[in-house]
Amino acid sequence: MPEPDLSRCFQLMECEDVTLLQRWASAWSDLVEIEIVPVALGKDVAAALGPDLDAAAPLA
Repeated sequence: MPEPDLSRCFQLMECEDVTLLQRWASAWSDLVEIEIVPVALGKDVAAALGPDLDAAAPLA
């Protein structure tokens, strides 16, 4: 999905081995700048934060 001025775009890619994505990015590095940003599922983040997430919740 590109930005309105077409200066950059975003792609969501999934790979079990991040080194494969790094090799892919390296192969294209002469044409484009690629940034790899890890993404975590919300349920995984909630499980990892557990009690910290509950403690940070605003009081009603």
